[in-house]
Amino acid sequence: MLRFRRLSNKALREVIESCPLGLDFTEEIHTRFLRKTRNSLLYLVSSPTLPSTLLIKQVRTNDAEAQYNALVSATEKMEDATYLVPKPIAYISQKSVIVMEYINSKSLENILFQNDISAANKSEYIKGSAQWLSYFHRVYRKGLQTVDSRKKITDLSKTLLVAETALSKHSDLVSVQHWLESTAPYIQTRKTAFGYTHGDFKQENILYSEGSIFGIDLLLEEKGEQVMDLVQYTNHLLFLTITHKGKFYNEYVNEWIDCFLDAYAENQTMIDMEVFNWLRLQHLMRYWSFEVSRRSPLSIIQANKLRKEISTIYHSISLLSGKNDEGLR
Repeated sequence: MLRFRRLSNKALREVIESCPLGLDFTEEIHTRFLRKTRNSLLYLVSSPTLPSTLLIKQVRTNDAEAQYNALVSATEKMEDATYLVPKPIAYISQKSVIVMEYINSKSLENILFQNDISAANKSEYIKGSAQWLSYFHRVYRKGLQTVDSRKKITDLSKTLLVAETALSKHSDLVSVQHWLESTAPYIQTRKTAFGYTHGDFKQENILYSEGSIFGIDLLLEEKGEQVMDLVQYTNHLLFLTITHKGKFYNEYVNEWIDCFLDAYAENQTMIDMEVFNWLRLQHLMRYWSFEVSRRSPLSIIQANKLRKEISTIYHSISLLSGKNDEGLR
């Protein structure tokens, strides 16, 4: 991760004046630090000269240019007025900065934790996020491809090395690991939708504004199994509800996950649930390992909750049978 200081007001003005806006900045430019995220610092810039408020994203990772190019691509390809991405303005490589339109909005994560919104209405927002992803996948789909499950098992084994001692104490997780390994050859035979993925599709990266849905922080760096976006979304939703902030919403999580999958499948070919469940468990095992390796009191509590959820999911799905129709949604 890159290390840098927060941009000064002078630096922010220089960023805006270097953008290809075709404007003469003779009036004052107002800047405001918005917030810090895990991988970026966000600022708002406004001026009577500007047609609207702009967002400046100071990226703390090495993929700022890739993020900007992803926005450019998605702006060109996603023509539906409901399913959008913020319009990119410029990429300033020297400062690792992306300038884009500011969306006055609420994230899906904030909506789900808002007490004055009913569970039924929250389900509608969940459906909207699924419809955005469904449209995005159709735009960037390249065809069908088999799942490289052997590589995923190799990646999981490496990840679990840091949690080897903790893993040995939980026979239920050892059973999940063995199940994933034994069924990997079968998963290798399954074909699933292949194309560009969002790469970080979770509730905080979905914005709602005036009837439109915006996806943010997309990468488009690699082509891969598009089902991984569904895996990441559903697992992150589960993880949100086992944190201290989301513990009161745990009773809704399975309903929300089913709602999301059903809405996604409405405009897609069938989701291969055998592949989805296998990838989901593999991904959750990696989540668990990361939490254990952090070793903080809170992470240990969350790892224990996550272990129980993994065990529940494992026992709720049938063993892979190899039948063509079984496991399809």
